[in-house]
Amino acid sequence: MAEYNFRLTIPIPHSPVYGYPRGLVFKSWLPTSNEIRFTEETAEGRIWFDSTCIPRHQELLDELMPGLRFIPEDPGGLTPLLRSPTLLNNAYQVRYMKMDLLLKNVSDNLRPYMLTKNEASPPPGPSELYTELQKVARRLYEASLKYANRLISAFRVYLGHFWLAEYARNQESPWLFDITDIVLSTFQPHILVDGEWHPWQKPVIGATLMLGMSGGTAVLAESDWPKIVSVVQGNERPDLVLELLATADLLATLGRRRSALMEACTALEVAIKRFADKFDRRPEVRARLSGIYGDASGNLRDKIERLGISYTLRLLLPLLLPLEDVPRERLATAATAMDERNSVAHREQRDIKPEKLLPLLRAIRALCLDLVRITGDEARNALWRLSQGGH
Repeated sequence: MAEYNFRLTIPIPHSPVYGYPRGLVFKSWLPTSNEIRFTEETAEGRIWFDSTCIPRHQELLDELMPGLRFIPEDPGGLTPLLRSPTLLNNAYQVRYMKMDLLLKNVSDNLRPYMLTKNEASPPPGPSELYTELQKVARRLYEASLKYANRLISAFRVYLGHFWLAEYARNQESPWLFDITDIVLSTFQPHILVDGEWHPWQKPVIGATLMLGMSGGTAVLAESDWPKIVSVVQGNERPDLVLELLATADLLATLGRRRSALMEACTALEVAIKRFADKFDRRPEVRARLSGIYGDASGNLRDKIERLGISYTLRLLLPLLLPLEDVPRERLATAATAMDERNSVAHREQRDIKPEKLLPLLRAIRALCLDLVRITGDEARNALWRLSQGGH
């Protein structure tokens, strides 16, 4: 088995919050002479910094006042952070971290494709060799994100750097293609060959990109263009349920699965409320609900409030929705999603496995569409059909 040394330049991700730094902030010193070492059974490495990790005066000015030129007395000098009332003077921001990784126990069969500066390529199409190369890339991806996120989390949680964002891990999910290669390319990976660092990129084969987490991403057909025009020309905000579901998809993609489930369940609660508002005063509905579940009245909204959303999905909606309109399995899965949301919210559960989250998001989106269709809201139905690719 072989060992290989890699060097990565990892951007420190941040949320787009105007007026705040885009990296780690240090007071009156810079970590250029410090490093963080870590060791695992099959890998070891270090995080370190140099002057290239720190923006110059001109970079900061370009962000705030494009076109303004700055000629420093010392062209090689490091850049103080902007004198902001929210930050102390003599503060410096670091926007990149360097990481050296030694990967151990790598197959000897990969040597021709690891040390020839990309001159060799594996056989076309999936193969055992390609699988082994993918494993190396995946190990590099996982180890780099693990320790980069620990550093980012330490600053975000303990030093109040709320603008920082951790890298999403576990992207090898049921609904998204494996982005290992794309993420690694942003880290500018180099491999050590005969004492020199050379760019490294694992040879890749084509991959199919699946759009959408919960099934709500669509391409626009020409016939649907007038619907987009009506949204732009109108004064109303986008549909709240769809907006929440879109946010849930984004959060799931970013690896923030806990928040994704929260948003999706909120969307379902709004959809159920709309359904109740539409049907509550219908005589046939009140007659159907009269005297059941501990209440003599047939008030739908009162029963939903008394039962809660989970039991509304399990007990109440099956009485009102025909089986041909809403599959019972969909209701049960949506109820499971609400139970999971409660566990996340009240039992300090930090994460949800990707393979568990996806069916919950899909069931919630499908059920929301069912409820909109059943209420007969034509305007909202048109937008929902657009969100489903016209289906």
